[in-house]
Amino acid sequence: MVVTNCTFSGNEGGSSGGGAIYNYNSTAVLTNCILWGNTATNGDQIWNSTATPTISYSDIEGSGGSAP
Repeated sequence: MVVTNCTFSGNEGGSSGGGAIYNYNSTAVLTNCILWGNTATNGDQIWNSTATPTISYSDIEGSGGSAP
């Protein structure tokens, strides 16, 4: 899955998690995306299950950010 220039906001995930994105067994690539104001039991913005996404130039609520 490749997602570019997106906004996910105000979504509600189910009991399995992932208010905006539920990433299962995937190599998702998010670039220039905003994930904010979503809710879920686990992982309000994104839930990764056996997955390691690549995220760049994005604003994800609660992520803590990254350093250069």
